[in-house]
Order: sequence, then C-alpha cells, then structure tokens
Amino acid sequence: MSVSDQGGPGEPTARDAGELDETGRGLRTVALTATSWGWHGNDQGRTVTAVFTRGLPA
Repeated sequence: MSVSDQGGPGEPTARDAGELDETGRGLRTVALTATSWGWHGNDQGRTVTAVFTRGLPA
C-alpha cells in the first residue's frame, strides 16, 4: 500500500503521539502493523509505502 502527499520540511517518522495530540498516529500505527515501511520524496511531494502480510489460516 502506498500513500502520497504534498511533502513537508521534515522526514516522516513513526513517533509516539501524546494522548491529546490530534496528529502523529498514522505512521506509528503503520510501523506497528506493517511487515516493513519506507518513504521517498522531498518537500515538494512524498510517498510512504508499507508492506502488510497476512498470516496463514489456523
């Protein structure tokens, strides 16, 4: 899965958000649930890509 946006001044990071923070949970959630993730781009545009795997049925 990939998501693109208009970029920004800093690098995307998966960080812990404070309880009252209104932003900052997206990449943390991805990092906790994806097999791997990464990004490419700059301050003009950026794409974050995550790989999710599904476990075998029991």
